[in-house]
Amino acid sequence: MVKTDIGPRQLRRQQEAEERRAAEERDRATVAARAYEHYLKVREWARSSSEAGGDAADSLTDGERHMRAGLAHLWDAPPDVIAALRRWTEPMTGVRPADYDRPSRDLALHLKYEVGFLRRHVGAELFVQESPILGGFGVEWHRQRYNEDTVRFFKAIAALHDGGVLAACRGQGDRRLVWEVGGGWGGFAFQFKTLCPNVTYVITGLPECLLVSAVYLMTAFPDARCRLHRTGSDIAGDWEQADFIFAPEDALDELNLPRVDAMLDVMALRHMSEARVSRHVERGFDLGARYVFSQLPGPCFPDPLPAVWRAIERRYWLHQVPPRLEATAFLVDDFQSAPHIDDYAQAVGWRRIRI
Repeated sequence: MVKTDIGPRQLRRQQEAEERRAAEERDRATVAARAYEHYLKVREWARSSSEAGGDAADSLTDGERHMRAGLAHLWDAPPDVIAALRRWTEPMTGVRPADYDRPSRDLALHLKYEVGFLRRHVGAELFVQESPILGGFGVEWHRQRYNEDTVRFFKAIAALHDGGVLAACRGQGDRRLVWEVGGGWGGFAFQFKTLCPNVTYVITGLPECLLVSAVYLMTAFPDARCRLHRTGSDIAGDWEQADFIFAPEDALDELNLPRVDAMLDVMALRHMSEARVSRHVERGFDLGARYVFSQLPGPCFPDPLPAVWRAIERRYWLHQVPPRLEATAFLVDDFQSAPHIDDYAQAVGWRRIRI
């Protein structure tokens, strides 16, 4: 006869585990309910912004139209989809959540190496892991979760650190105002705002993207003070009282910001037409942006300069920021081999005093 009785200590552990699971489930339900409330509010605003944009869709590139089509279902999403919103962001970055349900050994080892290397050489305090909220996913190692997006954003943070921009946005001095073009699903804003809480973070982009990023960031930062730009409003009047400001790209000229300390392009401008890239760079310059940061697909030393960087160079002194790589990556036979090192291309533009 098999004995099924368990001792009081084991019983207590089982009860504690069940209580933790129940508490986690209640927390997830609370977060999901809050996210759906945000979604209904943001959706109404984003729809009105989309309708007010008129013929703006005619200026979109094929890549942007493809992304919009991939996000179209989110305009009428049920609560369970919003509860897993992070898993619907593939059209923005190409990172597939399904690849992380059972990650391959090669993917897991690659990401572990990238994160470990950057943590050692840049500083563990600058690493922000993927949040579990709204279906966050990734490889898990030593109680940390990360994926390809996490690593790409970490590399951008490292470049901002090496380029002298990040230090200007950290600390307890005057509050800074940072503007990110596009904003994606809000992942880079999540990392930046976690590291630099004394910042007002502005995101401009397409209504579909703002629908995702605004809901994600409002949910990730439940105490954040968030504002949605509406035509005729002056949401930037007392900008120091806001944590996030969201505005459609079409309202770029209406956004009456007193200044911009740093303008960030995390693989967003590359999808735009030359005219729209120039419009963003000119607007950043007119607002007094001291720095412009841009991240593009590799190689890490592009030659010739990408069109986005040429537009930035007309108004800013462009400084390419070498990636944090093993020293052996730079042991090449001749200089012509260096541009083909496979990593993201990253640069910081310093405002020109004279044009």
